[in-house]
Amino acid sequence: MAKRRSTHNSVAEWETAKKAVKEHLDDLRALETHGELYTWAKEHDLAVPGLFPKFKTELSKQLGIDYDALREQAYAQRREQIAAAA
Repeated sequence: MAKRRSTHNSVAEWETAKKAVKEHLDDLRALETHGELYTWAKEHDLAVPGLFPKFKTELSKQLGIDYDALREQAYAQRREQIAAAA
């Protein structure tokens, strides 16, 4: 049976992610890659299973940054580089 998270923890996690993005809008806007965003999240203790998905959602809501699209774009470029080198 899957473990359920308490509602209180979930609400607190959403508030943590929302507040972190809101308080660092300018810093986050300046980051251009998913790697930079992930590093920032790690430095601010958001790169953990309960918070990181919420952080990505707040990036999208507040800044229009699609973390998953940035990651996929980087992976696609890397695949192209590998194919070109082969």
